[in-house]
Amino acid sequence: MDYLYIEPTLQSCGIIEDDRPAEFSERHHFRLPVVTLKATPRLEGEIDAHAGFGVIVGLSGGLPNRRQLRIVRRAINRGRRAFLYWPAENAIEVVDRQRLGSLWRHWLAYNLGIRLLPILAREKEPQQPTPPPSSESATESAASLRRPALNFVIADFECTKAHMLGGIAEIRRLGDAIGRIDGQLCKVELETCDVPDSVRADLRRAAEEIAAVRRSMESLQSHMDGGGIALNRIGENLDNWMRLWQPASGVRLIATDESASPADAYRRELAAFREVLRPVPFPRLTQTPSPEAPIPGTGVYVRTDYWARLVSGGSYGHTCYVAKELSAVTQRFRCLMASRFALLDELGIVQEVIRQPLKDSSETDLLRADRFHYQALRDRLQALQPTYLYERLCLGNFAVARLSRELNIPYIVEYNGSEISMRRSFGSGAYAYEDLFQQAEEVAFRQATIITVISDRVRDDVIARCANPAKVFVNPNGVDCEEYVPPSADERREIRASLDFADEPVVGFIGTFGGWHGIDVLAAALPKICRSAPEVKFLLIGDGNLKSTVRDAIRENKLDDRVVDVGRTEQQVGARLLKAADIFVSPHSSHMVDSPFFGSPTKLFEYMALGGGIVASDLEQLGVVITPALRPSDFASGSVKVRDQRGVLCRPGDVDDFVAGVLALVRNPDVTAALGRNARAAALAHYSWRQHVRRIWDHVLAVDQPSD
Repeated sequence: MDYLYIEPTLQSCGIIEDDRPAEFSERHHFRLPVVTLKATPRLEGEIDAHAGFGVIVGLSGGLPNRRQLRIVRRAINRGRRAFLYWPAENAIEVVDRQRLGSLWRHWLAYNLGIRLLPILAREKEPQQPTPPPSSESATESAASLRRPALNFVIADFECTKAHMLGGIAEIRRLGDAIGRIDGQLCKVELETCDVPDSVRADLRRAAEEIAAVRRSMESLQSHMDGGGIALNRIGENLDNWMRLWQPASGVRLIATDESASPADAYRRELAAFREVLRPVPFPRLTQTPSPEAPIPGTGVYVRTDYWARLVSGGSYGHTCYVAKELSAVTQRFRCLMASRFALLDELGIVQEVIRQPLKDSSETDLLRADRFHYQALRDRLQALQPTYLYERLCLGNFAVARLSRELNIPYIVEYNGSEISMRRSFGSGAYAYEDLFQQAEEVAFRQATIITVISDRVRDDVIARCANPAKVFVNPNGVDCEEYVPPSADERREIRASLDFADEPVVGFIGTFGGWHGIDVLAAALPKICRSAPEVKFLLIGDGNLKSTVRDAIRENKLDDRVVDVGRTEQQVGARLLKAADIFVSPHSSHMVDSPFFGSPTKLFEYMALGGGIVASDLEQLGVVITPALRPSDFASGSVKVRDQRGVLCRPGDVDDFVAGVLALVRNPDVTAALGRNARAAALAHYSWRQHVRRIWDHVLAVDQPSD
């Protein structure tokens, strides 16, 4: 059975083949299989033309918008089964005519509320605003003025949430117990060599039943986790509504100054912390930790960017694979995260999600979030008593730095470059609270025991901003060489067949299609490459705000049959699909507005580990990693000898040079294969995540007791 899947932005769709939705009746746990998306200007026409079993509409929020509801209605009217799908929750819901009517009423009530409340607030606003009350009196006043109906809703919500959290904790305890029983059964079966065959058969049956129970427990936990996400979203909406409602004398917005007070509190806490900074040294290590000689105690990885609900990408992979390698050399290990990373679960890493009550990432919310994380993490860290803290430093956050000092825990900071510079270069300009965010980074640098940075440019920036040079070291990104591995011939054929590729050369690109990925170069080069080499096809993986530039180039040049665009996928799915490509491209071309390019793109190391030909820009670290390299001009003579070169480097931003590099590898498959072997060898020798983490501990061993 096949279904038409429409992704949440309503810009593209694709066909999935799956038997499971046919059995669904209401709301179910469901993970969408890999789907190849294509851009479409008219989704209604796609629904009419699709002769499959049903239509699945993806949602980015809790409630469908008007156009999504109209699409569902059209599908039902055409005799198709209709579903709504929430990727963040891995949840799917069947929509019939009755449910559709209910959703329309929800949509109408929600939009009426959003539009009417501000109007009523302005009408009821007093002519002379009164001074804002103190935070304590404001809280008491808000509590006493809640409307009775909302009081009942909040009470039921809190009760349901408590039951849900208790259920999740109980499921985890049962899962751990079942795991221990399973392990004991396996041990008994191995050790009982002389027992009768009937007893051994009973042991096997018991082990199979235990395994079935474990699978059911995992499925139940997945359902509960999805319910927890939905409950938190309900709680966020309740909080927003409670701020809007006043007593029966009239409905108006509560008059508070929410722009100044969070900044003032944040500034005061920064100033107070600056006075007591003191890095916490590691106990003297005698050797680099290893799985055979792990660090005793508990290691904790912290990531607090609550607004980034990721399923894949360089940042996502960096977190998961670094956590995997830290866990391998630490006696006990867990991640404290702002959102759940499915790959951590699959890697067997324990993670706890610290739910942030704010759902937006406005600057004021970032200021408030720091205080929330300080309070939420303090209780958890006091209970865990970590041997060390490892933090991927996030914008606006110095809570973990304060807790390092307060709880006397050694503190490793991972800093991947200035988000302030990124916003100036590729966003909407400077932050209003830029000075506070910079100060927060600087106190974290000073409190850190050591700081791991991704490139020389980032190291220079950190040292210039108050950090002790001895504790800062450059540690480029890496790759999991066991996950990213060249495919066998059979695996390659299978993956290619799933994407409708045959034996033609395939050029692959994976990324977030953002400002510094060279998307403009890719969009300009793609039609030229297709014209010069009619046999070439492209595989595009990922999404982002510049994806439309590439889509426009494909549409204008009528290249839909030459490009397979699978959109954003889960991390491991992307790793597998990349194996369909022969040549990989990394056309980065942009410097920052206030500094040279400082990135260390993970895609480059993933390309290397996959053993394909690479065409990359000779831009800062990219050029260093791919060197020694060939240049497009080296192919002019017609004969190229590969020695230790790892790929082809092009002039940054030069479309023609980039096109020439790709075409050179298309026309010289033996050279492509040789470069791929060298790139794989370099990844194994220098750029695995295991070596990345080992370099962190080597630096801990090498430096003296730290000072700020």
